[in-house]
Formats: sequence, structure tokens, C-alpha cells
Amino acid sequence: MTSLFVRCRAPALALVLLVLTILPAAAQPDEWPACAGKEPEFTVDQQIAGCTKIIEAGTAAKEDLAVAHYNRALSYTRKKQYDLALKDLDEAIRLTPGDPDFFYARGRANVFAQQIDRAIDDFSQSIRLKADDPNLFNARGNAFWEKKDYVHAIQDFTEALRIKPDFAYALYNRAGVYRDQSEYDRAIQDLDQYIRLAPTDPDGYHERARCYAGKKDYARAIQDYDKVIRMKPDYSAAYYNRADALIELKQYDKAIEYFNKSLSLKMGNSSVCNSSRSCAT
Repeated sequence: MTSLFVRCRAPALALVLLVLTILPAAAQPDEWPACAGKEPEFTVDQQIAGCTKIIEAGTAAKEDLAVAHYNRALSYTRKKQYDLALKDLDEAIRLTPGDPDFFYARGRANVFAQQIDRAIDDFSQSIRLKADDPNLFNARGNAFWEKKDYVHAIQDFTEALRIKPDFAYALYNRAGVYRDQSEYDRAIQDLDQYIRLAPTDPDGYHERARCYAGKKDYARAIQDYDKVIRMKPDYSAAYYNRADALIELKQYDKAIEYFNKSLSLKMGNSSVCNSSRSCAT
């Protein structure tokens, strides 16, 4: 699964060579590896500290100052400090208003902050600047899905798939929207393709099982739940939902066994983005 954000950035090499000769010691570019770094080499707090030193030095070029705000925002987002992340992204966009990655990152931060309409606006701005990126349509589709705006969600996932026909996450997400609308056959068709692209991901089988259960085809649902459990024995939701299917088949003793197994596991550890939508973009 890809990252929620594009990777942190470092300044251009030409800038690094320039600042080596003109910046005071406090603002030397050895802060850039931390600011643009990734865990485990640098912790999130080290990344924030590195970017903060660059920002406070006040000597970086405008474009690189924007990058420092952007990188720090990604680190704040990882710490779930969304207000601070949004402030940094506002500043990054003010400094460099034509960068689609900045709007995309702010859209993601707004999603986490439950400001879905603002997120949709940001993703739309990002799409305006980079209309050939399927990840942007996938991200906006998820935001529309969060609003239960199924029409626009389907449109965006479909556009992502037009740009990249083997975009597995868009297939998975579009299937979830179809399932939410009880369009189980369409959902299963998308999940069949997703499983071909990602055969080792238990979530694809779990979602397809839920669709078979929605169609009251409990035998096939149980087959998929069994695949999930073989692939990931601690997938608590699969045990729980398999028990539901067994109840429909009036196999009550077995159902109780699977309910108990589900309860013995930590609920939610196997879900991907709340067991339905993929955050991958």
C-alpha cells in the first residue's frame, strides 16, 4: 500500500551548493536531511525540528521555504496534529500556489480533520494542476464517499481507472461504493479484478464475502471468509462476519464458536481505513 502522502522533499542541489557559502552556521543545509528524512533514520520529532530550524532561519529561497513547511506538515499529520499541519500547508500554498502536491497534502489533512468539503476543494485544485494523476481522483473519490455522495465518488474512481486501468485501490474503493448502494454484482465484478491484481491481500476476499452475504449467497461468503482467515488468522472481522453467515444458515453452534473467536481478538486490527475504503492514493 502506498503512502498517504507523496514523499518528503529536499531542496534542489543548486540551492544546497549556494547556501553552503552564504548561510550562517545556524541555517546550514545539514538540517535538510532531517527535514526531508523518513523514519526510522529520523524520527518525526527530528523531522519537525529540522524543518523548523530552516523556517526560522529565514534565509531559504521561497520555493524551498515552501518545501520546509510542506515537510513539516507531513510530520505534524503523522502525529495527528492536524491544525499545525494545516497552518503549514496554508503557508506552503501561499508561497508556491502552483504545486499540486501541496493541495493534495492539505486535502488529506482536511480529511483527517473531518473537514470533508475543504478536502474536496483541495483535491479539485490539485486535479486542476495535474489532471493525469489517478491518485488525485482516487483521493477525491474517497472524500465524496465519506459524504455519501456516491455519484461523484463513482465518477472519480472510474476516472482514476480510465487513467490507470490496473489501479487496484480504485477498484477496491469503487466496489465499496457499489456495496454501500447494494449493487452487489457490480461490486463483486470490481473485487474479482482487485483480487487478480492483489491476490495476497485478505481485504479483497473479505469485501467480496460481504457482497456475497448481501446477495444472501452465504455459502460463497463463507468460502471467502475462510480464505481470509487462512491468510490472516487474527482477522477478527472475518470471524465475526462468518458467524453472521452461519446464523443465516441456522448453524448456531458454529456461529457461537466464531463469535467467541472474534471477541478474543483485538477488534479492528485487520481493517483497512475502517474496513471499507482504501486510504492509498
